[in-house]
Amino acid sequence: MADTEFQDLQKSIQRYISRKERKELSLNELVLRKERVEDKKKKDDDKKKEEDKQKGEGPIFPKGFYNNELIHIAIDYVNRMKSLNTASK
Repeated sequence: MADTEFQDLQKSIQRYISRKERKELSLNELVLRKERVEDKKKKDDDKKKEEDKQKGEGPIFPKGFYNNELIHIAIDYVNRMKSLNTASK
């Protein structure tokens, strides 16, 4: 888990799960406002990225933890297929 984007995603997932499971809310207005501002900022950032993606702006295969993992899986698959082909000959 060296990729910072993946770690950020994990944190977002954990925050979502903890908020979903909690049975109480803080009555401290500052705490609630801070949470809402953070949520709104994250939502706006995600919305902007999605809009840019749909407009066709940016790279076709952007750098990121997900695409990096896809590349690693593909390389592992190719290497595995090569080893199977050489073993059968």
